[in-house]
Amino acid sequence: MERYAQTETYYPQYQEGTAGNATGVDFSIIRLPDGYWWDFTAGAFQDAYDADSLKAMTEDNAGGAGLWNYEAGWAIPDANSQYRVRFKVTDPTGAFYRIGPKIVVNSAVMTTVAAIIDLIRAEPLTDGETPETIGGMIHATYCNSMQKQTVTNSARVIYKLDDTTALRTQTLEDDDTTVTRGGG
Repeated sequence: MERYAQTETYYPQYQEGTAGNATGVDFSIIRLPDGYWWDFTAGAFQDAYDADSLKAMTEDNAGGAGLWNYEAGWAIPDANSQYRVRFKVTDPTGAFYRIGPKIVVNSAVMTTVAAIIDLIRAEPLTDGETPETIGGMIHATYCNSMQKQTVTNSARVIYKLDDTTALRTQTLEDDDTTVTRGGG
């Protein structure tokens, strides 16, 4: 995974294996949340994958055979999202595809963290709180030995910090005991 801020530029590179017989390498970018492909002609994401979704890379002969790059780079759109790069490699036997890196832009990660925090807290983030200011909460919640758990002969239930809302239930083998620990 590679992290970028909005409006940064991603410079794709592809390194061939030891055979080094590619005659061309193209790359394409898919936006993961909706499956739209970047259209290099339109300069926007489209729902169709076609010839405009591919951009040719050049082989860097100075850096050694088999290193392909796109020197102009791809300007990261002004949007928090996640993307995946895909390489189309052409060699004398035909074309095949390789999955490239996942690109996470700006606060796409922090949006996910906020959703996780909302799941483990009794209430969602309040005004003025951000995932950054309470980032340790995730660690504290999952590692806090005082978090309420109920264990019966068939299941273990781990509760949110409110001690009433179940966060996770796990099926257990029958051992004929019930134990509650932690919590208020």
